[in-house]
Amino acid sequence: MEFVETGWEIEGSAGGNARVGTPVVRVEVGAGHIVLPIKNTASGDTVRLSGAGGGLAVGASISLPFVNVTYSAEAFPSTGLGKIYAGPDRPQSGTYRAGDFSGGLLVHTAAAGKQISASVSCATWLSDPVEVCMARLQCSRQDLVQIARNASRMILSGGVTPAGASRYQLERFINGVKAIGFFAGSNLETQLLGMSADMFYYRVSA
Repeated sequence: MEFVETGWEIEGSAGGNARVGTPVVRVEVGAGHIVLPIKNTASGDTVRLSGAGGGLAVGASISLPFVNVTYSAEAFPSTGLGKIYAGPDRPQSGTYRAGDFSGGLLVHTAAAGKQISASVSCATWLSDPVEVCMARLQCSRQDLVQIARNASRMILSGGVTPAGASRYQLERFINGVKAIGFFAGSNLETQLLGMSADMFYYRVSA
C-alpha cells in the first residue's frame, strides 16, 4: 500500500475514555471522546476535529477494580509524529481538504505509566462502507446495486468460507483507508501502575 503526504499534519491530541472490565489482567470495553487538531502545512490553517466513540482495551495494571478512566486535556504535552499520509481511498481531485477528515476515525493506542502515562497512537481515517445506508434506511438504487456487487465479489473470491470472508473484508478495509497519521501524548490514569493497548472508533467532525 503506497502512502503519499496529504499536506496535513496532526498537531496534538486530547480527550478521554472510561472503560469497564476485568481487574489486574484487563479486558475492557468503554466509551470515549477525542479532540484532534490537524494543520494544513501549506496555509498554516488548523482544524479541530472532535467526536465520540467506543472501543476495547487489553492490558495489565494495579488500579481500581473493574473501572479505568483516562483523561488528557489540550494543555497536556502532545505532538504529532510526522505528516498525515494518504491511503488508497483518496479524493478524486488528489487534494485533501478539511472536510475529507470528517467521518470515521479508528485510533490504536499503546500506553504505559503510573497515574500519568505516556502513549503513542495511530489514527486511521476510514471511508464509510456503502452498507451504512441500510442502517440509515436511506439506500439509493446505486447503493443497492453496489451492495449486490460487493456480495457477488465476496462469494467469487471464496467468501463462502470464514477464511475467504475475512480475507475479502480485510481487503475492503485496506481499500477504505482515506489517510493515516501518528501522535504521542500524556494522560492522567486511575491506576498506580500499568500498561495497555486499546482500539477506539470515533465519528469526528470539525
